Amino acid sequence: MDGHGRIRVVVIDDDEPVLRLLREVLEGEGYDVATLTRPPRDLADLSPLAADLVVLDLHFRGGGDGAALLAAIKG
Repeated sequence: MDGHGRIRVVVIDDDEPVLRLLREVLEGEGYDVATLTRPPRDLADLSPLAADLVVLDLHFRGGGDGAALLAAIKG
């Protein structure tokens, strides 16, 4: 949660219109939203975002592997 008690959602997708839409919808519902246009290199890059929830594209153009990132997040 952020400093105001809102849930922090991190959206990771290489499709910027999708990111904008999800940000708009989630912020409209009161969530604190951070977006990334490519998957982080490792979980240490994701950690500072302090996500309560991650919305993740599983198939990135250019070879990013969302499924591998999901497996790493799940531990």
